Amino acid sequence: MNHCPKCKVYIRDEAVICPLCGAPLAVDNTEQRMVGYPDVAYRLKFMRLLIKIALFASVVGQGISMFLDYFINGEFSWSLITGVGLAFGCFTLVYSFENNKSVQHKLVGQLIAAILVILLLNRIIGRGDWGLTIGIPSAIAAIQSGLLILLFMKLSHWRIYVMAEVYIVVTAILMFVIVLVTKHDFWLLSALSAIYTVVVMAAMVVFGGRHATNELKRRFRV
Repeated sequence: MNHCPKCKVYIRDEAVICPLCGAPLAVDNTEQRMVGYPDVAYRLKFMRLLIKIALFASVVGQGISMFLDYFINGEFSWSLITGVGLAFGCFTLVYSFENNKSVQHKLVGQLIAAILVILLLNRIIGRGDWGLTIGIPSAIAAIQSGLLILLFMKLSHWRIYVMAEVYIVVTAILMFVIVLVTKHDFWLLSALSAIYTVVVMAAMVVFGGRHATNELKRRFRV
């Protein structure tokens, strides 16, 4: 029977990754008492079925949108925007439930996907560089808030979010620098999102103390 050394739970199915923290499971052939973790095989199958239904519905819905758009307007306009939104939604479903990566990898993946989607929408819609000055900073702030919620929900596993926070801080600062270098007038939101992420990172280091610094040293092999 496989068990997770971090969460101290035993897994009944044949999973090799802990569904709670994403850590590799250890094989334990000795008979030990379960710690109350249920069989997740049925739930995973049910979630995969829902994902397939959602993907099929998205494809059908996008096809209908493109047909109506072309039939009414004689061209593809708003249906391209709905297509980008549906594609991002499908990516979120598949990446969140089907990928056996850790929570921090999923957060970073979602951040990169959100930035690409915003830039693509900005390209389709036009009307200035709102994607760079408003959309991306808002996405960074939203994902930072989501990480904070996950952090408070699992305070005992806060170390698994350290690298995700580092990636978010680097991305926020990089976006702010790009806005300044390209000389956009509206740089306030980019600055606020960068400050927000830096404050959260500093709080993790301060409250984490030696554990936080040791975790950063271990991650960067210092």
